[in-house]
Amino acid sequence: MNKISKILSLVLLSFSLGTLALADVKMGISYGAIDMSPSAKEEKFNAAALDHPADSEDVIVPMGSIFIEKDFGLLSIGVDIVPYDLESEELNNDRNANGRGAADPSEADTTNAKVKVSIETPVMIYALLQNDAGAFVRVGASQANVATEETTPTGSTYPNADIYGGHVSFGVERGFGSNDLAFRIEGGYSGYTNVTVVNDQTARPTKIHVNDMDGFTAKVSILKTF
Repeated sequence: MNKISKILSLVLLSFSLGTLALADVKMGISYGAIDMSPSAKEEKFNAAALDHPADSEDVIVPMGSIFIEKDFGLLSIGVDIVPYDLESEELNNDRNANGRGAADPSEADTTNAKVKVSIETPVMIYALLQNDAGAFVRVGASQANVATEETTPTGSTYPNADIYGGHVSFGVERGFGSNDLAFRIEGGYSGYTNVTVVNDQTARPTKIHVNDMDGFTAKVSILKTF
């Protein structure tokens, strides 16, 4: 079990042992997205001969989450969980007889590689500093497991890897209704560690590097104070 999972377990245990019975506990749901331009590169065993630049693509990743936090006044401490896996579309890497990416599909052989990437249940622990007017700044750290599902000509597979993130955002909270309900609107920036995984071929290992996983975020939330 990794460090953040241990911290999460302790936080949830502390809530279950009595925090929820106290005042000023907030629970809610969020929906938002991150706009990023990640890059990926395959480094083959004879990288000097087959080196090529990393490919990048602009993507907007939507995500929903649930959160619980304890309000200590100006400062709140919380946990935010995306309760499902974020899955990419299937990536198809056609190659010609020389092993290079085929410029023309007619040049590609039948041994192409297909990869799907899943980010499994991201978890963020955060601190939120809020003034009396409802404006706030949130700073958080997150962890998730990155899993790949491959179909390759060699039958090789890549292991899972941990990814860590840092997050900062600014926003405002406003109450509405008569049931201690409120909504939040916030925008910010998130950055994630680079990921490198090596396949299981010891004689001719291949690495995949995924970099530049950072970008601007936007989020809206609905919450209730207990």
